[in-house]
Amino acid sequence: MVTIAPPATLVSVEPVRLRLKPAVCLSDDQLQALCELNSELRIERTSEGDLEIMSPAGPGSAERGSEINFQLRQWVKVDGTGTVFDSSAGFLLTNGAMRAPDTSWVRWSRLKGLSRSEREKFLCLCPDFVVELRSATDSLSSLQEKLEEYMANGRCRGLTSNAQSVSPSPTVCLLP
Repeated sequence: MVTIAPPATLVSVEPVRLRLKPAVCLSDDQLQALCELNSELRIERTSEGDLEIMSPAGPGSAERGSEINFQLRQWVKVDGTGTVFDSSAGFLLTNGAMRAPDTSWVRWSRLKGLSRSEREKFLCLCPDFVVELRSATDSLSSLQEKLEEYMANGRCRGLTSNAQSVSPSPTVCLLP
């Protein structure tokens, strides 16, 4: 007989942080190789060189992310000035961090100078627009810090979608 326990109340769970410095300092290429070897993990690097390992997205967050990507992709097809990336795209920021926003958009004019091999690695730029989805296990403050980091490293605009909102539409915070 199988007994199904009721779902536990979710609390804010921060990513696992693996401190590397001063013992290990990963180059961008080494970080890329590490992420490729562990493709089942969601790994980002902070500006301090620490690795953050996050749990996979739950179905609710994955569905919202897919919808946001779809809507942004539809706009891009009409607008034609850039392209959309999902959460598997990594961006190397000027502060040394590597981030992978849930959804991002970059202008074609910023991508056209990159070689084919540069486009196959983490992109050395800050997206023009990012979306970070807030799942039940994310703290709002950590997402706001990420958005502030994007803005400090480029001309990025961003928003976070609050999946914890009880209203039918998500709460959105747009940062300049």
